[in-house]
Amino acid sequence: MSSITLLVVVLAIAAVLLMLSSSRSSAARAQREQWINADEMLTRAESKFLVGEFAEAEYLFQSAFLKAEKVDTLLASEALYGIARVRMRHSRFAEAVPILEQALALKSSWPVAKPNFEQLLARELERARAEASSASR
Repeated sequence: MSSITLLVVVLAIAAVLLMLSSSRSSAARAQREQWINADEMLTRAESKFLVGEFAEAEYLFQSAFLKAEKVDTLLASEALYGIARVRMRHSRFAEAVPILEQALALKSSWPVAKPNFEQLLARELERARAEASSASR
């Protein structure tokens, strides 16, 4: 094989590797942007909740969940917890129960263990079930 042919083969392989690397980094960048958007939306939702703008908070929690469920199950659980908190704030405990169950179901795929958050979800689920049960009597 001549040195020119070898050079062409090496350049072709380098071009393919560069294209593969570029597409992977684009996907990673898009995923990172989605995570940042979900996190920012979650922060805004928390702010709305704290000042009593519950309808806006619930909308933002739901939007954060839709973004987060694709990139980070822990963020998705946090968004679901926010939705459940809004429902519980309005004494809609029966509606909060399946949302909290869904948040807890995601724990096995959280990127890091969060035992305190897991315990908080479990306590809130227990409370929502108890309140829903007493309201239905």
